Amino acid sequence: MAIINTERLKELAKKRLQGTISSEESEQLDAWYNQPVPKVIEWGSGDRNERELKSRLYRHLLQAVGLPDGAMAAHPGYKLWAPLVGVAAAMALVLFGIWFFNSGPSLEERSREIAARNDVPPPANTTTLTLANGEIIPLSNTKDGIVIGNSGLKYTDSSKVTVHHPGQELIVNTLQGSTYTLTLPDGSKIWLNTASTLKFPSTFNKLNTRTVELRGEAYFEIAKNAAKPFIVQSGRQVLRVLGTHFNVNTYDYGVDVKTTLLEGSVQVNLLQEPDQKKTLKPGEQASLSKRVLHVVKADTEAVMAWKRGDFVFVGDDLETIIHRLKNWYNVEFEYVGKKPTLNMTGRISRKAKLSKVLALIEASGKVKFKIEGRKVYVMK
Repeated sequence: MAIINTERLKELAKKRLQGTISSEESEQLDAWYNQPVPKVIEWGSGDRNERELKSRLYRHLLQAVGLPDGAMAAHPGYKLWAPLVGVAAAMALVLFGIWFFNSGPSLEERSREIAARNDVPPPANTTTLTLANGEIIPLSNTKDGIVIGNSGLKYTDSSKVTVHHPGQELIVNTLQGSTYTLTLPDGSKIWLNTASTLKFPSTFNKLNTRTVELRGEAYFEIAKNAAKPFIVQSGRQVLRVLGTHFNVNTYDYGVDVKTTLLEGSVQVNLLQEPDQKKTLKPGEQASLSKRVLHVVKADTEAVMAWKRGDFVFVGDDLETIIHRLKNWYNVEFEYVGKKPTLNMTGRISRKAKLSKVLALIEASGKVKFKIEGRKVYVMK
């Protein structure tokens, strides 16, 4: 079958949407769409909210067709042109802009080519606990979390953490490629994402508030205690909660500090602008950019993907994707020549080898990668 160029695809999709497509054209479009080859979305121009809307529509389309939860836009073999959603798929194609058709090497072949001298496997879990006296204790990489109680520290499986005098202040730090769970003395649970740090007291007794400090990203499920509010200090903002579920992302490679509420209520306050504060409702997200708070409807599925062990890209540009991969795989990226430009939406497990993730991105036809040691070369 001959390759259909982008403009022809858009023309056929519009005809199907308008009901003016001929039987021959319909067969041509369906034949292209049923090819088991990588197809990657490249978004057109538009503001951030438009891209997020398009992404949500795309994921709803995946669900309508019945794709498994691990699907990614660049994955080969997934067919979105099922008869029951033919018109919806055509509409999505028009809304989303441009689909790239790539009949080149398979993803496995791309992955082997990208790896070159060696591949980068998903990293081992490496998390440390820093005591008040500065002593650093490596936490077991075979456990998934610790519980801080009045009787001391233990792992979530009840085995003990060997600490004689933890002191008042504790710091848990996840290295690149690691996540860890903490249960605080009040019963609150915190999931710490990769390359993140949480500072907190070993007990909340005799304290008026339950105050913690976050750098990086974490998801919180806070135990209710109206007499003792829970405070999260994270860079330029302070969150005040009584009992709620929310996610905070303060990674410095992003433009905004994002707070997403899933359940309950949370108040977002700016340190340098005390008059600026917002109270979030479930399903809302506060974005802090240039000392201004904006509240938008949250894409909670994308926000919480990291906790489920996935990468989810929501119309993300290449620079943002690279920062996230650096944060997880602990590698450096170096551009060779002119920087490629693309935006992608998709999902893939964080347990995948780096070459597999890069192969999916490379299937766009917009960028090429080559791994050498702990460095990844990025080429147009």
